[in-house]
Order: sequence, then C-alpha cells, then structure tokens
Amino acid sequence: MRLLALSVPLLLFSASSNALTCIGNISKIDTLYTGIVRVTSSSGLSAKAYLCNTNGSWGGISSDTCKIWISYAQVAQTTGQELEITYNGV
Repeated sequence: MRLLALSVPLLLFSASSNALTCIGNISKIDTLYTGIVRVTSSSGLSAKAYLCNTNGSWGGISSDTCKIWISYAQVAQTTGQELEITYNGV
C-alpha cells in the first residue's frame, strides 16, 4: 500500500519498519505509455517515484485513486509544495 501526503521540507529518503519515504518538490509528472504515473523530484538528488497506473489497478491502487493522486501531485508542483510519498512493505 502507498500513502500520499503533502508536507515537510527537504528531499529525504528514509527506510524503517519496511517502509521507504521520499519527500521533495515535484519538477515533472509523466504518464508512461503503459499508464504508469511517474513523478520526478527536483529537490537535492534528482529522484523518480512510480505512483500508480491510470489504466487499472496497480500495486493495490485503483485507477480512480491514481487520478486523485495525479491531481495532488499537480497541485504540489504548481504551488511549490513538497510531496511526501511512503512505500510500505518494501
């Protein structure tokens, strides 16, 4: 399961309790030909995170939830807010 939240400064990668968290500003949002959505951070190290798939369920995330997450990422990118993405069970 993935958790998406807007908040917290710095690009930060932390791993604990089988979870990976990435925090940073969004410089690019891509939808790949497969429907997978990828965001790129411009904070600190350039990092890419794969969120979800607009064509169907992927990693337990529905395409409807994916579309909502895309809108969150777009708001964060437009307003300069940082985005926090946590991958549980990694």
